[in-house]
Amino acid sequence: QYVTVRNGQAPSLKFLNCKFPGLTITKIDQQTGEAVTDSATFTVEQADGDYTTTVTTENGIATLKNIPVGTYKITEVTAPEGYALGDCSQTVYLGKDKNIQVVMKNLKKPVISIEKIDGQTGDPVPGTKFDIKKSDGTLFGTVTTGTDGKVTVGMKGGELGYLEPDVYTVTEVFVPEPYVLTGEHQDIRLNAGDTKTLLFANLEKPIITVEKYDEETG
Repeated sequence: QYVTVRNGQAPSLKFLNCKFPGLTITKIDQQTGEAVTDSATFTVEQADGDYTTTVTTENGIATLKNIPVGTYKITEVTAPEGYALGDCSQTVYLGKDKNIQVVMKNLKKPVISIEKIDGQTGDPVPGTKFDIKKSDGTLFGTVTTGTDGKVTVGMKGGELGYLEPDVYTVTEVFVPEPYVLTGEHQDIRLNAGDTKTLLFANLEKPIITVEKYDEETG
C-alpha cells in the first residue's frame, strides 16, 4: 500500500492477511468404516497451478497446512498393508481460510479358503495339496489342508502372503490314501474385499474282496 502524509495528519494503514487453506486426508476401511492405521501414501496435485506434493498417513491421517488456493487432485499411490490400492482419485477445491477433510476408502485384499471333504461322509480330509495359479498361468503357490481339512490363503502372516484381485485356478495335486486323485480344478474370481470358499470332495478308492470257495463243499 502507498500513503501520502500531509502536515497535521496522522494516517493509518490496515493490512489484512488471508490464511492459506489446509487439507486433511483420512483413511478408512470401506467395509467397516474403521480407521486404517497402517500408512498410505498420496499425491496431492494442484490442477490449476504448480503445487504438487506427496503425503503419508500416520494412524490413518495425513495433514497439509498453508498450501496455495486452488483445485487439487488426490490420488493414492501406496495402499496400507493388506489393502488393495484405491482406484479412484478425488478432486477438491481449497479456498482461502478453508480446511477441508477428504475421506479415502480402501477394500482389503481378497481371501480364499479351500476345504477338502470325504465325498460320502463329509468328514474333513487333511494333507491334501492344491496348486493356486494366477490368470496368466504363473504359479502363486502350493498349499496343504490342515487337520480340519481347510487351508486359508491371503491372510496377514500367511505362508503365501496376500492375494491380489485376479482370477485364480485352484487344482488338486495330491490326496492322501485311500482317496482317488481326480485332478479336479476350480476357477474363482477374487475382487478386493472378497472372502470366498472353494469346496472339494473325493471318494475313497474302491475295495475288491476276493473269496475262494471249494467247488464241492462251498
